[in-house]
Amino acid sequence: MRKKTSPKGFTLIELLIVIGIIAVLAALTFVAVNPMKRFKQARDTERRTSVDAILNAILKYQVDNNGNLPNNGNLATGSLVDWENSTSSWILGTTIATTTCSATSTCLALASTTVATTCLDLTGALVNEYLDEMPIDPYVNGGWSATLTGYYVKIDETPSTGGGSSGRLTVGSCDPELDANQPMKSTR
Repeated sequence: MRKKTSPKGFTLIELLIVIGIIAVLAALTFVAVNPMKRFKQARDTERRTSVDAILNAILKYQVDNNGNLPNNGNLATGSLVDWENSTSSWILGTTIATTTCSATSTCLALASTTVATTCLDLTGALVNEYLDEMPIDPYVNGGWSATLTGYYVKIDETPSTGGGSSGRLTVGSCDPELDANQPMKSTR
């Protein structure tokens, strides 16, 4: 009589368990190698998404409003800021148009450009219709809030002589973390 021998090799369950353990160890090693860099990459990814969302919201507003850009204004006083015909860069925020925008000294991306002294408040024009909320820079220690969001807008070229802008719209992040020398912006 012959004795039954078990087949040599691993079962499917054993192989799946080993693959799962290797995957978990690889993920832990990946995060443990440089967690701060991973957090910075995650915040920069959120910034890139926010820059694109703001730019798309402004462009959708333009399409819906016969090519006009959204106005910044203090509705209480009725004053409007004509940012469309300006060559300055504007920090986005909810600071009243007559109040100095204190983020101009901390917006590293705009260090070599002319920055308007007032914030540009596009919340009323864009939020609810084109954005769920105005994005705020994700770095908590950066001091950004709804008052000073950490994002800026600029009309790249000089205004046309007939009024309005002939230039392209740029939206950017004030504080990209991984490469401060590489601006994080989108232009259309």
